[in-house]
Amino acid sequence: MRLKPVSRLQPSHNYVLDLSYSAAGSHLSAALSNDAVHLFSADTSGALQAVDTLPDQQGFVTQLDFPSAAQPDQLFAATSTGLLRSYDLASGQQVEGCSTDDKEIFCFAVNNRHIAAGCKGELVLWDRQSSQKLALFDDTHAEDVVQVDFHPVSSQITVSASLDGLVSVFDFSEGVDEDNSFKAALNWDASIARMAFCGSRMEHLWLTSNTEGLCLWEWQAACDEEGAGGEGPLAEVHDARELLTAALTLYDAGLGLQHPIVRLLGCERDPHSDQLLALASSEDGLAAAFPMQYPASGSPAGNFAFSQPLYVLENGHAEVVRSYCWPAKGGTLAFTGGEDGYVTSWKIPNAAAASKHKAHQNTEPSAGTSSKNKKGAKRRKPS
Repeated sequence: MRLKPVSRLQPSHNYVLDLSYSAAGSHLSAALSNDAVHLFSADTSGALQAVDTLPDQQGFVTQLDFPSAAQPDQLFAATSTGLLRSYDLASGQQVEGCSTDDKEIFCFAVNNRHIAAGCKGELVLWDRQSSQKLALFDDTHAEDVVQVDFHPVSSQITVSASLDGLVSVFDFSEGVDEDNSFKAALNWDASIARMAFCGSRMEHLWLTSNTEGLCLWEWQAACDEEGAGGEGPLAEVHDARELLTAALTLYDAGLGLQHPIVRLLGCERDPHSDQLLALASSEDGLAAAFPMQYPASGSPAGNFAFSQPLYVLENGHAEVVRSYCWPAKGGTLAFTGGEDGYVTSWKIPNAAAASKHKAHQNTEPSAGTSSKNKKGAKRRKPS
């Protein structure tokens, strides 16, 4: 399904490196490569309106996040100078803050009790209520920790990923200790870029690399010493760009030839079918979401396959898409940010329902049309 933008704004000509959206608060935030954070309102129609900017963050902004639907106006921002602060956008006031003593924060995650942040070879944990530092893990990773996440259901489970290729699982249910909390690890032969939980029970992790590779890991099976699976990736491809371009070409030969895929953005669930999709971008700003096929849990490891894109996002950008926000289950609003400085909103319709409707229409004769004329049916500061 080919989609056109709903709304486009260009706050500046700087790269849009990170986006975060609060559906409940109708807020969209964008971190730019000039260290600025721009704030927009985004109503249910997808219309964007520039609202404000955050105060000077005293450094390059490495990540933004609205972590809680229960606090839809609270935006967290982390910087290269080791500051992690949250703001109440309704009042414009800072409400939380912690520091890593000038160590650059590459990533962070927030739940009701804790804040976790990744630094150079370190994972730092704070208690949200007291803002006190709980722990500093410095033996797990040898290089920059670029992703950290709390499990969406079992919040005591924390996962970190690093440029060193190591993904580590910790369980803090019996206390915060680096050795005692450690449960499992995957040593992927790649420099990790992004990571997130996925699966019907969030029992998997998807990972992307800085060389556009993709990996799926059964982290839950890896934590079960008596079970099978988890020793290595369930599926992987070391460079997904050629496969994704081939899938785009099958969808439309012209698109594949004119817009070869150059950047793997991440993986997300289709908000309507719950199917896992790979999001990717061409050099000139076309973005697409490709259904993924991979071995079932417990099966021998294998490779990924990608089907023709479910959604193709056209005319939203003139340069590579750098960041995105994808709708949650049942939602429709998506956002992309590009190297061209544009922030773009999209409506993601139910592709399966639309295909059925189109198929039904195609079975009915069209007056005055001969059959031969009918046509078949997604952080570092850039250098």
